[in-house]
Amino acid sequence: MVLWQNHPVFLDYRIGALLVHDWLSVVIVPWVFLHISWKLLKKRFGDRTAVKFTGKYMSRREFLTFTAGAVQFFMFGFLLKWLRPFLTEEETVQMLNRRRGYFRIFKVTSEIPKFEETGWKLTVDGLVETPRQFSFSDLKHMEWRKIVRDFHCVTGWSVIGAEWNGIPFPQFVELVKPKAEGIFVKMYSSDKLYTETYTLNQLMNQDVLLVFHLDGKPLTPSQGAPCRLFHPGMYGYKSIKWVERIEFVNTRELGYWEAAERYDLDGYIETG
Repeated sequence: MVLWQNHPVFLDYRIGALLVHDWLSVVIVPWVFLHISWKLLKKRFGDRTAVKFTGKYMSRREFLTFTAGAVQFFMFGFLLKWLRPFLTEEETVQMLNRRRGYFRIFKVTSEIPKFEETGWKLTVDGLVETPRQFSFSDLKHMEWRKIVRDFHCVTGWSVIGAEWNGIPFPQFVELVKPKAEGIFVKMYSSDKLYTETYTLNQLMNQDVLLVFHLDGKPLTPSQGAPCRLFHPGMYGYKSIKWVERIEFVNTRELGYWEAAERYDLDGYIETG
């Protein structure tokens, strides 16, 4: 219910709710599998299963108890890691990272776009005075900004305290000088399918970044390498990955998820 009720009042409870949801899935799915297995064995061999232990056939209760015990045995080592006094400093950091939530990778095509630094360009054009193409080297030499902000997905999960490092969007505005009629922005992904749109005013904040590094490391291909947008005030679907073109336009279209699933066009994370 917490994940389904996508309301800001539940943001602080999402990671806990998602953890409960995941563990229930881990427990329920094997339990259903065990019951189905038992039914199949019973159908094949009658009231006695073909599973023997200590020279005799196992009852249904013994079969489930034995299997549950085996699963607990294999999970025992994993569960010990939750006891922090036994962890090394590095393991403690990793555990804290898990408890803050983790990124779940979504894409709308079957393949993740490939990035090669040589020859890659970011195009910024449309209704601007000075259209530009930026190489990866050009972007590395621009002024970067580092912020620490939470990431919230509209589907219910969050990552708390992620570190984002990249170029504030207003820098691009200064360089290309949008025309008076260029009051909207459309961004294109390298997957050739995903797009997102914004009003120019929504992007004119120094915390709205074209991100290259996440948590101190360059973006991985699945995270949107070489660059992605991050808007701290909007849900994750507005933070488009694999950005390859930024176009200034005079009319606003629907983005991918707005058209496909009727997501909210602005995607704001409401705070009240």
